[in-house]
Amino acid sequence: AIMAALGPSRTVVFVNVRVKQPWQDETNQTLLGVANYPNARLVDWYSATAGRDDLFWDGMHVRPEGAQLYATLIAQALS
Repeated sequence: AIMAALGPSRTVVFVNVRVKQPWQDETNQTLLGVANYPNARLVDWYSATAGRDDLFWDGMHVRPEGAQLYATLIAQALS
């Protein structure tokens, strides 16, 4: 529905999640569906932060180093 509303002329970046919540895996699985859209990009935050507890204050909220990585990954998805 999001992609239909935005149309094919915009690049849309989705970011999957790493969060200690029961909905994490279902959300990440759902986001894999954006690969069907040529104008969509999926940033794999989950894989990029695997084993990187140092990037988070509490397992969910990012420290400054985590924010930098997050921004870098989004910039790469747009380039």
